[in-house]
Amino acid sequence: MADLLSLAKLIVAVSVGVAVGYYLRGRGRLNLGKAFSGSILLLIFSLGFS
Repeated sequence: MADLLSLAKLIVAVSVGVAVGYYLRGRGRLNLGKAFSGSILLLIFSLGFS
């Protein structure tokens, strides 16, 4: 269960990083589809290597 919690923290950190990156680049619109697909890819790779 601790691994799932750390994975959730990692996904939140990546999502916040993407949001801050778009904000700092001056884009008015945030593409949440890229954030979700990035988190799904992260889940696939982390589950594959565990």
